[in-house]
Amino acid sequence: MKTLILGAGIAGLSSAMVQQDQGDDVEILEAGNGVALETSFGNGGLMSPQLCEPFNQPGVSKLMIPALLGKKGSMLRIFPKALPSLICWGLKFLRSSTNQRFLQSAAGNYRLSAYSQNKTRQVINDNNFDIKFQNNGIMQVFRDQAMFDHCIAMHEQFAKEFDLQYEVLNKAEALIKEPHLEHSSDDLVGVIQYTDGARGECPLFCQQLADLLTSRGAKITTNVKVEKIIVENGCATGVQTSQGVIKADRIIVALGNNAPAILAKAGINLPVRPVKGYTISIPVDAELPKSVLLDIGLHMGIIPIHHNNTLRIGGGAEFAGLDNSFKKSYEDQAYATVEKAMPHLVPHLKRDQQKTWVGFRSSSFDGNPFIGPTKVNSLYVNSGLGHLGWIQGMGAASMLGDIIIGKQPEIDATPYRLDR
Repeated sequence: MKTLILGAGIAGLSSAMVQQDQGDDVEILEAGNGVALETSFGNGGLMSPQLCEPFNQPGVSKLMIPALLGKKGSMLRIFPKALPSLICWGLKFLRSSTNQRFLQSAAGNYRLSAYSQNKTRQVINDNNFDIKFQNNGIMQVFRDQAMFDHCIAMHEQFAKEFDLQYEVLNKAEALIKEPHLEHSSDDLVGVIQYTDGARGECPLFCQQLADLLTSRGAKITTNVKVEKIIVENGCATGVQTSQGVIKADRIIVALGNNAPAILAKAGINLPVRPVKGYTISIPVDAELPKSVLLDIGLHMGIIPIHHNNTLRIGGGAEFAGLDNSFKKSYEDQAYATVEKAMPHLVPHLKRDQQKTWVGFRSSSFDGNPFIGPTKVNSLYVNSGLGHLGWIQGMGAASMLGDIIIGKQPEIDATPYRLDR
Protein backbone atom coordinates (compact mmCIF):
# COMPACT_ATOMS: atom_id res chain seq x y z
CA MET A 1 0.00 0.00 0.00
CA LYS A 2 1.60 3.24 -1.14
CA THR A 3 0.69 6.41 0.75
CA LEU A 4 1.60 9.78 -0.67
CA ILE A 5 2.03 12.61 1.84
CA LEU A 6 1.79 16.14 0.48
CA GLY A 7 3.88 18.48 2.64
CA ALA A 8 6.98 17.97 4.79
CA GLY A 9 6.14 20.08 7.81
CA ILE A 10 5.25 18.75 11.25
CA ALA A 11 1.82 17.52 10.06
CA GLY A 12 3.11 15.70 6.98
CA LEU A 13 6.15 14.14 8.65
CA SER A 14 4.07 12.96 11.61
CA SER A 15 1.53 11.36 9.27
CA ALA A 16 4.38 9.74 7.36
CA MET A 17 5.68 8.11 10.53
CA VAL A 18 2.27 6.83 11.59
CA GLN A 19 1.54 5.38 8.13
CA GLN A 20 5.01 3.84 7.95
CA ASP A 21 4.43 2.22 11.33
CA GLN A 22 1.24 0.73 9.88
CA GLY A 23 3.25 -0.88 7.09
CA ASP A 24 2.67 1.59 4.26
CA ASP A 25 5.21 2.43 1.58
CA VAL A 26 5.51 6.19 2.20
CA GLU A 27 6.58 8.99 -0.10
CA ILE A 28 6.56 12.65 0.93
CA LEU A 29 6.39 15.49 -1.59
CA GLU A 30 7.67 18.94 -0.61
CA ALA A 31 7.81 22.11 -2.70
CA GLY A 32 10.73 23.55 -0.71
CA ASN A 33 14.31 22.38 -0.72
CA GLY A 34 14.08 20.71 2.67
CA VAL A 35 11.74 19.71 5.50
CA ALA A 36 10.10 22.06 8.02
CA LEU A 37 11.19 25.25 6.28
CA GLU A 38 7.91 27.17 6.49
CA THR A 39 5.38 27.31 9.35
CA SER A 40 7.08 24.51 11.29
CA PHE A 41 10.35 26.44 11.08
CA GLY A 42 8.84 29.54 12.69
CA ASN A 43 7.13 27.69 15.54
CA GLY A 44 7.85 29.10 18.99
CA GLY A 45 8.34 25.58 20.34
CA LEU A 46 5.88 25.64 23.25
CA MET A 47 4.76 22.21 24.45
CA SER A 48 1.87 22.96 26.77
CA PRO A 49 -1.68 21.69 26.11
CA GLN A 50 -3.04 24.43 28.35
CA LEU A 51 -2.27 27.06 25.68
CA CYS A 52 -5.10 25.97 23.43
CA GLU A 53 -7.45 28.94 23.14
CA PRO A 54 -8.63 29.69 19.57
CA PHE A 55 -8.44 33.24 18.20
CA ASN A 56 -12.22 33.59 18.13
CA GLN A 57 -12.77 34.30 21.81
CA PRO A 58 -16.14 35.70 22.92
CA GLY A 59 -16.20 39.40 22.15
CA VAL A 60 -13.84 39.10 19.20
CA SER A 61 -16.38 40.94 17.02
CA LYS A 62 -15.51 44.12 18.96
CA LEU A 63 -12.00 43.86 17.54
CA MET A 64 -13.09 43.81 13.90
CA ILE A 65 -13.15 47.57 13.30
CA PRO A 66 -9.80 48.21 15.05
CA ALA A 67 -8.43 45.24 13.12
CA LEU A 68 -9.57 46.67 9.78
CA LEU A 69 -8.21 50.09 10.66
CA GLY A 70 -4.84 48.56 11.55
CA LYS A 71 -5.01 50.07 15.03
CA LYS A 72 -1.66 49.88 16.76
CA GLY A 73 -1.67 47.28 19.53
CA SER A 74 -4.77 45.49 18.20
CA MET A 75 -4.73 41.72 18.80
CA LEU A 76 -5.96 41.10 15.24
CA ARG A 77 -5.21 42.90 11.99
CA ILE A 78 -7.17 42.47 8.76
CA PHE A 79 -5.81 43.77 5.48
CA PRO A 80 -8.61 45.00 3.15
CA LYS A 81 -7.24 43.06 0.16
CA ALA A 82 -7.78 39.83 2.12
CA LEU A 83 -11.47 40.58 2.74
CA PRO A 84 -12.94 38.82 -0.34
CA SER A 85 -11.49 35.48 0.78
CA LEU A 86 -12.65 36.01 4.36
CA ILE A 87 -16.36 36.74 3.91
CA CYS A 88 -17.83 33.22 4.25
CA TRP A 89 -15.00 32.02 6.47
CA GLY A 90 -15.31 35.13 8.61
CA LEU A 91 -19.01 34.59 9.23
CA LYS A 92 -18.23 31.08 10.48
CA PHE A 93 -15.40 32.53 12.56
CA LEU A 94 -17.76 34.99 14.26
CA ARG A 95 -20.49 32.35 14.67
CA SER A 96 -17.93 30.19 16.49
CA SER A 97 -17.08 33.00 18.93
CA THR A 98 -20.10 32.55 21.19
CA ASN A 99 -19.15 31.49 24.69
CA GLN A 100 -20.49 27.95 24.26
CA ARG A 101 -18.87 27.31 20.89
CA PHE A 102 -15.60 28.87 21.96
CA LEU A 103 -15.43 26.59 25.00
CA GLN A 104 -16.22 23.58 22.79
CA SER A 105 -13.40 24.50 20.42
CA ALA A 106 -10.98 25.15 23.25
CA ALA A 107 -11.90 21.78 24.76
CA GLY A 108 -11.30 20.09 21.41
CA ASN A 109 -7.89 21.71 21.17
CA TYR A 110 -7.00 20.71 24.71
CA ARG A 111 -7.95 17.06 24.18
CA LEU A 112 -5.94 16.82 20.99
CA SER A 113 -2.97 18.72 22.44
CA ALA A 114 -2.76 16.60 25.59
CA TYR A 115 -3.08 13.40 23.55
CA SER A 116 -0.51 14.62 21.07
CA GLN A 117 2.01 15.69 23.70
CA ASN A 118 2.15 12.13 25.00
CA LYS A 119 2.63 10.79 21.47
CA THR A 120 5.37 13.32 20.71
CA ARG A 121 7.30 12.60 23.88
CA GLN A 122 7.05 8.88 23.18
CA VAL A 123 8.63 9.38 19.75
CA ILE A 124 11.36 11.59 21.25
CA ASN A 125 12.17 9.10 24.01
CA ASP A 126 11.98 5.98 21.84
CA ASN A 127 14.38 7.45 19.26
CA ASN A 128 16.64 9.55 21.50
CA PHE A 129 15.82 12.77 19.65
CA ASP A 130 17.53 15.94 20.84
CA ILE A 131 15.07 18.82 20.55
CA LYS A 132 16.83 21.14 23.04
CA PHE A 133 14.09 20.42 25.54
CA GLN A 134 13.66 22.76 28.48
CA ASN A 135 11.05 22.51 31.20
CA ASN A 136 11.14 25.77 33.15
CA GLY A 137 7.45 26.55 33.04
CA ILE A 138 5.28 28.99 31.12
CA MET A 139 3.68 32.15 32.47
CA GLN A 140 0.71 34.00 31.02
CA VAL A 141 1.19 37.62 32.04
CA PHE A 142 -1.90 39.81 32.43
CA ARG A 143 -2.12 43.60 32.49
CA ASP A 144 -5.93 43.85 32.46
CA GLN A 145 -8.03 42.70 35.41
CA ALA A 146 -11.10 41.77 33.35
CA MET A 147 -9.06 39.55 31.02
CA PHE A 148 -7.27 38.00 34.01
CA ASP A 149 -10.60 37.18 35.68
CA HIS A 150 -12.02 35.77 32.42
CA CYS A 151 -9.04 33.46 31.90
CA ILE A 152 -9.10 32.28 35.51
CA ALA A 153 -12.79 31.40 35.16
CA MET A 154 -12.13 29.50 31.93
CA HIS A 155 -9.27 27.58 33.55
CA GLU A 156 -11.48 26.68 36.51
CA GLN A 157 -14.03 25.23 34.12
CA PHE A 158 -11.45 23.22 32.18
CA ALA A 159 -9.68 22.06 35.34
CA LYS A 160 -12.70 20.01 36.38
CA GLU A 161 -12.89 18.20 33.05
CA PHE A 162 -9.25 17.86 32.04
CA ASP A 163 -7.28 17.89 35.30
CA LEU A 164 -5.68 21.13 34.18
CA GLN A 165 -2.53 21.92 36.14
CA TYR A 166 -1.85 25.61 36.75
CA GLU A 167 -1.25 28.17 39.48
CA VAL A 168 -2.74 31.67 39.78
CA LEU A 169 -0.24 34.24 41.08
CA ASN A 170 -0.90 37.78 42.21
CA LYS A 171 1.56 40.53 41.36
CA ALA A 172 3.79 40.03 44.39
CA GLU A 173 3.93 36.26 43.93
CA ALA A 174 4.68 36.63 40.22
CA LEU A 175 7.64 38.93 40.89
CA ILE A 176 9.11 36.42 43.32
CA LYS A 177 8.75 33.61 40.76
CA GLU A 178 10.13 35.68 37.87
CA PRO A 179 12.20 38.72 38.95
CA HIS A 180 12.56 39.87 35.32
CA LEU A 181 8.93 41.05 35.48
CA GLU A 182 9.93 43.70 38.02
CA HIS A 183 11.07 45.97 35.20
CA SER A 184 7.53 46.27 33.75
CA SER A 185 5.39 45.73 36.81
CA ASP A 186 3.52 49.06 37.01
CA ASP A 187 0.43 47.69 35.24
CA LEU A 188 1.00 44.01 36.07
CA VAL A 189 -2.21 42.43 37.40
CA GLY A 190 -1.25 38.80 37.81
CA VAL A 191 0.02 35.63 36.21
CA ILE A 192 -1.28 32.16 35.36
CA GLN A 193 1.67 29.79 35.61
CA TYR A 194 1.98 26.32 34.10
CA THR A 195 4.79 24.75 36.08
CA ASP A 196 4.92 21.76 33.71
CA GLY A 197 5.03 24.00 30.63
CA ALA A 198 7.91 23.04 28.37
CA ARG A 199 9.41 23.88 25.01
CA GLY A 200 11.53 22.25 22.35
CA GLU A 201 12.64 23.00 18.80
CA CYS A 202 10.03 21.89 16.25
CA PRO A 203 12.45 22.09 13.26
CA LEU A 204 14.95 19.84 15.06
CA PHE A 205 12.22 17.29 15.74
CA CYS A 206 11.12 17.41 12.09
CA GLN A 207 14.65 16.96 10.74
CA GLN A 208 15.36 14.02 13.03
CA LEU A 209 11.99 12.53 12.16
CA ALA A 210 12.78 12.90 8.45
CA ASP A 211 16.14 11.16 8.95
CA LEU A 212 14.41 8.33 10.81
CA LEU A 213 11.79 7.95 8.08
CA THR A 214 14.32 7.75 5.27
CA SER A 215 16.49 5.32 7.23
CA ARG A 216 13.45 3.05 7.37
CA GLY A 217 12.76 3.29 3.66
CA ALA A 218 10.53 6.33 3.20
CA LYS A 219 11.19 8.62 0.24
CA ILE A 220 11.23 12.40 0.63
CA THR A 221 11.17 14.30 -2.65
CA THR A 222 11.87 18.03 -2.36
CA ASN A 223 11.64 20.86 -4.90
CA VAL A 224 8.53 19.32 -6.41
CA LYS A 225 5.30 21.27 -6.74
CA VAL A 226 1.97 19.48 -6.56
CA GLU A 227 -0.29 20.86 -9.29
CA LYS A 228 -3.43 18.80 -8.79
CA ILE A 229 -4.81 15.60 -7.33
CA ILE A 230 -5.80 12.99 -9.90
CA VAL A 231 -9.30 11.66 -9.26
CA GLU A 232 -10.65 8.70 -11.22
CA ASN A 233 -14.17 7.35 -10.63
CA GLY A 234 -14.44 9.18 -7.34
CA CYS A 235 -11.12 7.91 -6.03
CA ALA A 236 -7.77 9.66 -5.64
CA THR A 237 -5.15 7.72 -7.59
CA GLY A 238 -2.17 10.08 -7.64
CA VAL A 239 -0.99 13.62 -8.21
CA GLN A 240 0.18 15.70 -11.13
CA THR A 241 3.42 17.44 -10.17
CA SER A 242 6.04 19.67 -11.73
CA GLN A 243 8.03 16.49 -12.25
CA GLY A 244 5.23 14.39 -13.72
CA VAL A 245 2.53 12.06 -12.42
CA ILE A 246 3.06 10.11 -9.20
CA LYS A 247 0.62 7.28 -8.48
CA ALA A 248 -0.49 6.17 -5.02
CA ASP A 249 -3.11 4.06 -3.23
CA ARG A 250 -3.98 6.88 -0.86
CA ILE A 251 -3.08 10.55 -0.41
CA ILE A 252 -2.82 12.66 2.72
CA VAL A 253 -2.90 16.43 2.18
CA ALA A 254 -0.78 18.21 4.81
CA LEU A 255 0.06 21.32 2.79
CA GLY A 256 -0.92 23.91 5.35
CA ASN A 257 -1.94 27.14 3.62
CA ASN A 258 -1.57 25.61 0.16
CA ALA A 259 -4.04 22.83 0.91
CA PRO A 260 -7.28 24.72 0.03
CA ALA A 261 -6.16 25.51 -3.53
CA ILE A 262 -5.05 21.93 -4.24
CA LEU A 263 -8.18 20.40 -2.70
CA ALA A 264 -10.44 22.85 -4.56
CA LYS A 265 -9.27 21.32 -7.85
CA ALA A 266 -10.63 18.00 -6.56
CA GLY A 267 -13.95 19.61 -5.68
CA ILE A 268 -13.28 19.85 -1.95
CA ASN A 269 -13.70 23.00 0.14
CA LEU A 270 -11.21 23.26 3.00
CA PRO A 271 -12.17 26.31 5.13
CA VAL A 272 -8.78 27.39 6.41
CA ARG A 273 -7.21 30.79 5.93
CA PRO A 274 -3.63 32.03 6.32
CA VAL A 275 -2.87 34.02 9.45
CA LYS A 276 0.39 35.90 9.26
CA GLY A 277 2.80 35.72 12.16
CA TYR A 278 6.47 36.02 12.96
CA THR A 279 9.27 34.97 15.28
CA ILE A 280 12.50 36.87 15.84
CA SER A 281 15.44 35.17 17.57
CA ILE A 282 18.08 37.44 19.12
CA PRO A 283 21.22 36.39 21.05
CA VAL A 284 21.43 38.14 24.41
CA ASP A 285 24.54 39.00 26.41
CA ALA A 286 22.77 38.80 29.77
CA GLU A 287 20.84 36.41 32.00
CA LEU A 288 17.50 35.40 30.49
CA PRO A 289 14.14 34.99 32.23
CA LYS A 290 13.65 31.54 33.67
CA SER A 291 10.18 30.94 32.23
CA VAL A 292 8.46 31.54 28.92
CA LEU A 293 6.45 34.75 29.24
CA LEU A 294 3.26 35.11 27.21
CA ASP A 295 2.33 38.74 27.73
CA ILE A 296 -1.42 38.88 27.04
CA GLY A 297 -1.57 42.66 27.31
CA LEU A 298 1.24 43.16 24.79
CA HIS A 299 0.08 40.30 22.52
CA MET A 300 3.56 38.83 22.47
CA GLY A 301 5.44 35.72 23.49
CA ILE A 302 8.90 36.22 25.01
CA ILE A 303 10.65 32.87 24.91
CA PRO A 304 14.06 32.33 26.56
CA ILE A 305 16.15 29.67 24.83
CA HIS A 306 18.73 28.73 27.39
CA HIS A 307 21.01 26.39 25.45
CA ASN A 308 22.30 29.29 23.31
CA ASN A 309 21.17 32.27 25.43
CA THR A 310 18.76 33.56 22.83
CA LEU A 311 15.50 35.45 23.24
CA ARG A 312 12.76 34.47 20.80
CA ILE A 313 9.95 36.96 20.32
CA GLY A 314 6.80 35.69 18.64
CA GLY A 315 3.47 37.17 17.72
CA GLY A 316 1.19 38.28 14.93
CA ALA A 317 -2.41 37.56 14.02
CA GLU A 318 -2.81 39.24 10.65
CA PHE A 319 -5.24 38.23 7.94
CA ALA A 320 -3.37 39.38 4.85
CA GLY A 321 -4.14 36.70 2.27
CA LEU A 322 -0.97 35.00 1.07
CA ASP A 323 0.96 38.24 0.69
CA ASN A 324 4.38 37.19 1.95
CA SER A 325 6.01 40.61 1.69
CA PHE A 326 8.41 41.29 4.52
CA LYS A 327 7.79 44.36 6.63
CA LYS A 328 10.36 45.89 8.92
CA SER A 329 7.45 46.81 11.18
CA TYR A 330 7.52 43.28 12.62
CA GLU A 331 11.00 43.80 14.01
CA ASP A 332 10.12 47.29 15.17
CA GLN A 333 7.05 45.93 16.95
CA ALA A 334 9.07 43.14 18.56
CA TYR A 335 11.72 45.51 19.89
CA ALA A 336 9.09 47.94 21.11
CA THR A 337 7.55 45.07 23.08
CA VAL A 338 10.88 44.09 24.59
CA GLU A 339 11.40 47.71 25.60
CA LYS A 340 8.07 47.62 27.44
CA ALA A 341 8.32 44.15 28.95
CA MET A 342 12.09 43.69 29.44
CA PRO A 343 13.71 47.16 29.13
CA HIS A 344 16.74 46.04 31.14
CA LEU A 345 17.62 43.51 28.40
CA VAL A 346 17.52 45.97 25.49
CA PRO A 347 21.20 47.07 25.80
CA HIS A 348 22.22 43.40 25.76
CA LEU A 349 20.43 42.38 22.55
CA LYS A 350 22.80 41.40 19.72
CA ARG A 351 20.60 42.77 16.95
CA ASP A 352 23.26 42.26 14.29
CA GLN A 353 22.90 38.49 14.84
CA GLN A 354 19.10 38.28 14.88
CA LYS A 355 17.16 35.81 12.72
CA THR A 356 13.66 36.70 11.58
CA TRP A 357 10.91 34.44 10.25
CA VAL A 358 7.70 35.79 8.74
CA GLY A 359 5.10 33.37 7.43
CA PHE A 360 1.60 31.96 7.65
CA ARG A 361 -0.26 29.58 9.93
CA SER A 362 -3.26 27.81 8.40
CA SER A 363 -6.23 28.46 10.68
CA SER A 364 -9.73 27.05 10.71
CA PHE A 365 -12.82 29.12 11.48
CA ASP A 366 -13.26 27.58 14.94
CA GLY A 367 -9.64 26.96 15.89
CA ASN A 368 -9.80 23.15 15.60
CA PRO A 369 -7.85 21.44 12.79
CA PHE A 370 -9.36 19.36 10.01
CA ILE A 371 -8.40 15.71 10.32
CA GLY A 372 -10.00 12.86 8.41
CA PRO A 373 -11.45 11.65 5.11
CA THR A 374 -12.84 13.75 2.29
CA LYS A 375 -15.71 12.98 -0.08
CA VAL A 376 -13.12 11.61 -2.51
CA ASN A 377 -12.17 8.04 -1.69
CA SER A 378 -8.56 7.45 -0.58
CA LEU A 379 -8.04 11.20 -0.07
CA TYR A 380 -7.46 12.48 3.46
CA VAL A 381 -6.68 15.82 5.05
CA ASN A 382 -4.48 16.86 7.97
CA SER A 383 -4.56 20.65 7.97
CA GLY A 384 -5.57 23.79 9.85
CA LEU A 385 -3.41 23.22 12.93
CA GLY A 386 -2.58 26.93 12.99
CA HIS A 387 -0.21 28.00 15.75
CA LEU A 388 -0.65 24.62 17.51
CA GLY A 389 1.06 22.46 14.90
CA TRP A 390 4.00 21.51 17.13
CA ILE A 391 1.86 20.43 20.06
CA GLN A 392 -0.88 18.78 17.95
CA GLY A 393 1.01 17.33 14.98
CA MET A 394 1.76 13.82 16.22
CA GLY A 395 -1.67 13.44 17.80
CA ALA A 396 -3.43 14.55 14.63
CA ALA A 397 -1.40 12.06 12.61
CA SER A 398 -2.15 9.24 15.06
CA MET A 399 -5.86 10.00 14.96
CA LEU A 400 -5.86 10.09 11.18
CA GLY A 401 -3.93 6.81 11.03
CA ASP A 402 -6.60 5.12 13.15
CA ILE A 403 -9.37 6.53 10.94
CA ILE A 404 -7.65 5.28 7.79
CA ILE A 405 -7.49 1.67 9.01
CA GLY A 406 -11.02 1.77 10.44
CA LYS A 407 -9.91 1.77 14.08
CA GLN A 408 -11.68 3.81 16.74
CA PRO A 409 -9.38 6.76 17.57
CA GLU A 410 -8.24 7.10 21.18
CA ILE A 411 -10.01 10.46 21.43
CA ASP A 412 -13.26 11.58 19.82
CA ALA A 413 -12.55 12.67 16.22
CA THR A 414 -15.88 14.50 15.75
CA PRO A 415 -14.61 18.05 16.49
CA TYR A 416 -12.06 17.75 13.66
CA ARG A 417 -14.26 16.43 10.85
CA LEU A 418 -14.03 18.23 7.52
CA ASP A 419 -17.84 18.33 7.18
CA ARG A 420 -18.53 19.91 10.59
